[in-house]
Amino acid sequence: MLTGMNTDVRHLVAVAVITCDLGVLIGQRRDQQPPWSFPGGKVLSGEDPAVAAVRETHEETGLAVVAHGELGRRVHLATRCDIVYIACTPRGGAAAFGVAPDGRELSTVRWMRWEELNVIMPDVSAPIRDFIADRLLARLP
Repeated sequence: MLTGMNTDVRHLVAVAVITCDLGVLIGQRRDQQPPWSFPGGKVLSGEDPAVAAVRETHEETGLAVVAHGELGRRVHLATRCDIVYIACTPRGGAAAFGVAPDGRELSTVRWMRWEELNVIMPDVSAPIRDFIADRLLARLP
């Protein structure tokens, strides 16, 4: 039996924070863990987190996005996964309307306005919340 090995192997998860004139894209998770989340998933071995965020978004929602950079990182309190948040926008204007849940992980996908997001996802970390507020509230007339 091997001893002294670190068994606390954490997975890296890339999450796409996708904003546009319609709001921020979130999905309702089928497993409800958590009930609502940004599109994302595990980063494959050797994969860049931004590439993973783009890939996972397309797999989960059908939406093609452009990654613009890392917003921040944290360790998820419940899962102990390392999460990296990637700022994204839809690729092409019409593409933003063509979102649909994959049916495996997400049961619903929708664009959420700032006011709704605060009710549905009140536990979004402060730096991510600030980024979304800057993006969405700056678009108001």
